[in-house]
Amino acid sequence: MRAVRRCLPASALLVLLGSKGVCLLPTSPEVLAEVAAACRAWGAPMARQQLRRLEGKGLRSAPRLPQLRFFAQELDPELLTDLAASGEVLTDYAVRKLWEEDGLVAIHKPWGMRVYLPRDEQGQRYRCWPEEVTVHDALREMLPCTKIRLVHRLDYATGGLMLAATSKKAAAEAWRLFKERRAAKVYLALVLGWPPWQHSLLRAGLLDGPEGAFARRAVSAGTAEEAEAETAETDVRVLKRGMWPKEPHRRRPPLPVSLLEVRPRTGRRHQIRVHLAQCGFPILGDDAYGGQPWGLRGGCHRMFLHAQRLEFAWRRSLVLEDPCPFLDRLAEKE
Repeated sequence: MRAVRRCLPASALLVLLGSKGVCLLPTSPEVLAEVAAACRAWGAPMARQQLRRLEGKGLRSAPRLPQLRFFAQELDPELLTDLAASGEVLTDYAVRKLWEEDGLVAIHKPWGMRVYLPRDEQGQRYRCWPEEVTVHDALREMLPCTKIRLVHRLDYATGGLMLAATSKKAAAEAWRLFKERRAAKVYLALVLGWPPWQHSLLRAGLLDGPEGAFARRAVSAGTAEEAEAETAETDVRVLKRGMWPKEPHRRRPPLPVSLLEVRPRTGRRHQIRVHLAQCGFPILGDDAYGGQPWGLRGGCHRMFLHAQRLEFAWRRSLVLEDPCPFLDRLAEKE
């Protein structure tokens, strides 16, 4: 029998209670004032309607506001204020422990959080904004006096389930599971467009871009570069087709978007992102691979890719899950 472990965050409890008719407390006056001041500072004060919208979200804190201030340097101020009014862009900035057994720990990684701090040209690690937190920071606080070894990583923009080990023995055993492909990963993604197929196996080799480039590229079969490329396969299934966002903006009409279940058969860097972009359905919010809604960088607050499930054997057959926060984001297909 497989053991299934699911963990709902505290914020999800509030939403569930609210859906059953329990009145949610309004967003605290302190949070409203702090967010309104930030919007004024980046040049797009909140309108009364936006303030009312934020007030109804029931926020008690806004841990992502410093991150939003940082991105105000490069994003459209009006767009940023509209995102702030949604409330969601201000929350989910905490690493949470979901499961632990015999030296292995499963955690929830928030979207828009680095695993480690980046390095500058001199090799020194730095924080992009003073309050920036990494997964490694959070794990050191969560598990003091313990050497943490990450079993695998998620991109900065990806949220969801990650594994870490608290002992050398557990780390070696878990790494072997991934190396031998005995751990199955399942992701959920929102992509731009409606694929004409219900299921597809995507195959394309991957190569790095020019030196120093962030994005990778797919290599077509039969080309001279194919021998140099990393082989990669991704299994994709359409779960739902609909429109996004549910609450359209007056200047940004709803877009056709699909919810996909994605199972990578190999574990290459940016594999899912490159494969989906190459087949014409980039992940919503993926600035690196053409997923900008309405062609706007930062047109939505995140890249909609979530590591939902891991299936592997650890003393017994296990299925670990981290609930996906965007399952209900699609309006019905028109």
